[in-house]
Amino acid sequence: MTALLAGCGPATAATTGTTAATGARGTTGTTGSGGVAPAQSAPRSTYPVGVRQLTVDPAGSRPLPLTVWYPTAGGRPAAGRFPVIVYSHGLRSLPELHAPLTTRWAAAGFVVAAPTYPRTNLRASHFTRADVRNQPADGWRVIRYLVRLDAGRDDPLAGHLDVSTFDDRLSG
Repeated sequence: MTALLAGCGPATAATTGTTAATGARGTTGTTGSGGVAPAQSAPRSTYPVGVRQLTVDPAGSRPLPLTVWYPTAGGRPAAGRFPVIVYSHGLRSLPELHAPLTTRWAAAGFVVAAPTYPRTNLRASHFTRADVRNQPADGWRVIRYLVRLDAGRDDPLAGHLDVSTFDDRLSG
């Protein structure tokens, strides 16, 4: 399961189900018969949470700071592969201002990656709403970065990110 969430806009309810095309569980699909599949149960316990600060394309023309929350065990990433959520802060905000939410998701077994958009964040020296047009491309840069990070060997998070849905969309 993967999700791309934004920190602004109206809240809407989502159903949990199985997509007819792939059989994958998600938060927007339904079963092939038109009914909604039962929701999966929540974890019975929570994980301690680790936080890392990374930068996507640090030497490029638009470096993108990235905050990642992830489940831990014994001070290291917890064993297993965890679904990934890409979380976008709203205008004049920062990922760390949403830490109560993102930390709870990581404690429940998700990896949460939150970019800090350079021209719309709270600390932007040249704030402009017009920069939101660049954020979908920034989101894809984050996804590609996470796919590469997971496939690598030198990063502690390698092999712990369930990026299979991202991989399918990147190769198709």
